[in-house]
Amino acid sequence: MGWQNIYNVINAVITGAHQRGLTVHEIDVDNEADFAVNTVLLRLVNDNKQGDTGQPYILDALNYYMGQSGYPSLHATYSAAQYQTINAYDCGSWYGDSARVFRLSAVIAGVGGGKVGLSSTTATNGLYCSTLVPADAVSQSRYYSQATILDVHIYNVNGSQDASVDFNDVKTLINSYGPKGWRGSNPNIYGAEVMLGETHSGTTAPSFFAKTICGTSATVSCECYAGPAQLPGYMINGFNESALASSNTTVFRPWLNMAFVPACYPQPTVFNPPYAPTP
Repeated sequence: MGWQNIYNVINAVITGAHQRGLTVHEIDVDNEADFAVNTVLLRLVNDNKQGDTGQPYILDALNYYMGQSGYPSLHATYSAAQYQTINAYDCGSWYGDSARVFRLSAVIAGVGGGKVGLSSTTATNGLYCSTLVPADAVSQSRYYSQATILDVHIYNVNGSQDASVDFNDVKTLINSYGPKGWRGSNPNIYGAEVMLGETHSGTTAPSFFAKTICGTSATVSCECYAGPAQLPGYMINGFNESALASSNTTVFRPWLNMAFVPACYPQPTVFNPPYAPTP
């Protein structure tokens, strides 16, 4: 297929959207990228194998096409799913951040030419807590300007207080790139828009969906989590109580799977309780 053919398709979509008055706000190059676990994914940042098929510096190409149509030129990024753990548990990763945001730490490192990898394949309560730099960590060969959008997916099921830990961990990472941050100033990250690219929809799965897709007879959400009516409230209350609420612009994007419309996601979808984060 080749990179240039891929770019041509993406550019056709971007151009078509622009011509029809639509906005392309972000390109998520790899949904829920896990650079530390699957280091080969760095080829989606800098392809050292098939550079003869088109621009091997993927972000350069995508940001160029976004800019050509007048869209934000540093909004091509890689979304990262927050690690889930038990209530109130947290620990540090070898990046110096919370292990809950380990995938986001790895995305930032991978884009910036830093190392990615696992120092231990053993997780504690779902988190990779080792602070040792992996002996076999790898990096791609060049530095890219960081995106001005951080796309993180959070599905906290432990309650609003624990959800605030998730958001505070994101904000602590962001602050480490601020004027007084221990990593040194990076305005793109420090001032980034935080895109909560996936979170609870709050919609209750029909019984047939719960049984066939989620494998349960219990009442669950369309994302297969128990307590669907309470989950959005956990996220909003946790956000409102966190340091992130009063700083970076944050966008909530509840999950909707078009493959299951209208079976699980009626149109229009009414969120209950409503999403009402603090401005």
